Amino acid sequence: MERLRTSLGRYIMSLEPLPPDLRRALESVGINPFMPEDLGLVDHPVLNFSAALNRMLASRQTTTNSPELPPLASSAESGRRRLLRSPPLLSGQREWIEQSMRQEAEPQSSRLNRAVRLAVMPPQNENEDNVAYAIRLRRLNPGADVSRVVASFITDPAARQQVVNDIRAALDIAPQFSQLRTISKADAESEELGFRDAADHPDNATSCLFGEELSLSNPDQQVIGLAVNPTDKPQPYSQEVNKALTFMDMKKLAQYLADKPEHPLNRQRLDAKNIAKYAFKIVP
Repeated sequence: MERLRTSLGRYIMSLEPLPPDLRRALESVGINPFMPEDLGLVDHPVLNFSAALNRMLASRQTTTNSPELPPLASSAESGRRRLLRSPPLLSGQREWIEQSMRQEAEPQSSRLNRAVRLAVMPPQNENEDNVAYAIRLRRLNPGADVSRVVASFITDPAARQQVVNDIRAALDIAPQFSQLRTISKADAESEELGFRDAADHPDNATSCLFGEELSLSNPDQQVIGLAVNPTDKPQPYSQEVNKALTFMDMKKLAQYLADKPEHPLNRQRLDAKNIAKYAFKIVP
């Protein structure tokens, strides 16, 4: 199940192809793993499956005291509540997951030989793509050049430049957080918007499209609401103009946009130059 969860996460975050055996298994239980050109990320059926899979894994971890896996958020039937709930699995899909969980015996991946060694270098997590891992290493090694960080865990020189470019694109987006227009936590928690902070609602928190539950008290997150339609400063958020607001971690969004600069809700271009027109910072 860890391999399936990791493969789904990489497919959703960076469209890395699913392994053939997992693709065939998904198709066998009625899930089309391919993303049509006219279908936005939040409407992709794989997100529903990912959310249900992570709920089942979380239930198993509760009884075995294993480390928590960050759930991938689901799409839903109406705009602003897309990430708050997802439909149940069909019986065949649930049986496939349960059978795989019983048979699971995933071997530990061997570590790559490193061309360059950093002062602080924890292992790469199973669910962590190269961009996320490199950004974490850079944070743990202040002053380290991006190219040196990438070279510390990617041994093939030909594969490094694309990762370097993706990291720099993500780093260009993240600083925009401080410049965003704001929405108060109280307004975000209104019935219309439906945000639920994990610190206040541990059993029913809002999940980021790309990972864990959201909380303004989490220092590793930049909680934003991403609107469907853009507006210019200083115009405040308007449900009538901006339409649905989807909550997420801007750091995770930056990693996604580095690989694919496309708005996950409407497939328009989204990058450091125009993100302030779509994103609103949630503040206490």
